[in-house]
Amino acid sequence: MKTFKKSSFTKKSRGGFSRDSAPQERFQATCNECRAVCEVPFKPNGKKPVYCRDCFKGKEEAPSFSRSPRRTYGDRATSTDQFEMLGAKIDRLTAAVEAQTRVLSAPRR
Repeated sequence: MKTFKKSSFTKKSRGGFSRDSAPQERFQATCNECRAVCEVPFKPNGKKPVYCRDCFKGKEEAPSFSRSPRRTYGDRATSTDQFEMLGAKIDRLTAAVEAQTRVLSAPRR
């Protein structure tokens, strides 16, 4: 049977990603904005723009996509108010069904 002591867990690497594990391969690229030669941690394929560190930092501040404005619902009743209204409607429907049942089940002359 395998030993599950604490020391056995600390000796082995658990695998996965570690920033310190191995040097990451860098690729030469030209910045699409300032045309400076830079190195990036991915191989550019020409389908997406590549930015140097300085130009990329400038892009971080601006949103990369535009969101449509949030929908406003105006003054809406709270959930409690809505549940109370639904309860009242159910009570009225129940009373109507019970009244109809009494009429139909009443003895005919």
